[in-house]
Amino acid sequence: MSRVGFIGLGNMGRHMATNLIKKGENVIVFDLNKSAAEGMNQVSLSEIFKKSSFIFSMLPDGMVVEKVLSDQNIESMDKSC
Repeated sequence: MSRVGFIGLGNMGRHMATNLIKKGENVIVFDLNKSAAEGMNQVSLSEIFKKSSFIFSMLPDGMVVEKVLSDQNIESMDKSC
């Protein structure tokens, strides 16, 4: 079974990830705001990249996308970004 990774659970991301879960997909999630992932299978960002067959992202801007793709050290990034 494939696993779907979902990065970013803000205004749109949480709803999209929830719909995938409702459809029976095996979803793991990451968001800087830990409460956004409440009730979901939250893992570290590095686990998303290692364990996912597919990855969706709903991130606020290019700076955050670049940070995620370049060094995957976003866990230490300021949550206001």
